Amino acid sequence: MRALAYTLIYLLVIQLVLGLVVPVGLVYHYRLDFNVVKNSPAADYDVVLDQVGREIKREKLTDYLVILGDSVGYSGPGGPEQSLGYYLEDISRAQGRPMRVFNLSMPAMQAGDIYTAYLKLHEHGISTRHVAVNFIYGGFVARNPDPPAATWFQDDLRRLDPEAYAYAVPSLKANGRIKPSGYADWFRRVVYPRVSILRYRDFLRAVIDRYIPGTGPDEVVDTRPWYEKPGLPQLLQAHEYQRLFDDTPFVMDESNPQVYFFDRLIARAQADGSDLTFFQTPDNPELMRTNVTKPGYAANLRRITQYFAAKPVRFVDLEGQISPRLFADHVHLVPEGYRQMAGLLWREWLKDAAWVQPGPTGRAGRGDVVALP
Repeated sequence: MRALAYTLIYLLVIQLVLGLVVPVGLVYHYRLDFNVVKNSPAADYDVVLDQVGREIKREKLTDYLVILGDSVGYSGPGGPEQSLGYYLEDISRAQGRPMRVFNLSMPAMQAGDIYTAYLKLHEHGISTRHVAVNFIYGGFVARNPDPPAATWFQDDLRRLDPEAYAYAVPSLKANGRIKPSGYADWFRRVVYPRVSILRYRDFLRAVIDRYIPGTGPDEVVDTRPWYEKPGLPQLLQAHEYQRLFDDTPFVMDESNPQVYFFDRLIARAQADGSDLTFFQTPDNPELMRTNVTKPGYAANLRRITQYFAAKPVRFVDLEGQISPRLFADHVHLVPEGYRQMAGLLWREWLKDAAWVQPGPTGRAGRGDVVALP
């Protein structure tokens, strides 16, 4: 009986303090660790938001930038200190206007995920005062039926905005994303997120994996530029890549999930008084020359510009502003490309932001990044 009591007390202590003693760097370091979060994306993303929220409170931050987006916003390939958030913080310090950036992008995020992630920020004490959303041309391409309207956060979307979830259901069903109900589903949605030892399981496992060779994920990160990758042009002829450059005229109404969820995000941000920015990350103009030189592609770019021109948001178009030599493939960049992207965002937007506080010039021990002139 005593042993059972000790066990219950031990489990209660773990439940109460585990989230407080796990180092923030294990959960978030300039971005989330996709190798960990992809195991249980919705639950693990909540852990990341919890830890970021605690860091914001601990440092008493009032103004900071949150980035939401896909694998380009996440800044793959490359490590966390070769990512957009790292470079933006570094440039801001070098320019004497330091700011904090929390990059909460995640590979394969669709518009429904981005909208849901925005809603989740409030639940975790993270301000939506300054939010930037990255997207690519391919996000507006018609879905036949892939990709789904939301890849990761269907349960949260159903909980936070039932009307938007109902809109997404046909797309989710067509892509096999509706999870079966039953005990296992209830445990995953209700119990798992509330039990600390389960919530932090993937992150604790990652700690062990770091110290036991052969147990961690076998991630291959190839940061070589595209022209050093034999066979890449042939690979990109596959339908899953070619569809990202489809030049069929975009349908820019709410029958397009990208438009529907961006409209919903913009409306919510406006109600919140958020300073919301969308930035279009570029396609590789050399590797994908056949695709991006089609008249229909150019016409669709104009449709995107017109869409944002009619919205109460800031729009930064980076199409054609980064050298093709700095691409890792059709849309992703090498680390130097992400550094230049950060510099472009700084020049075109952030350097004039009133909330970015002037501070002492010079470096702050954050690496050897040199700000763009």
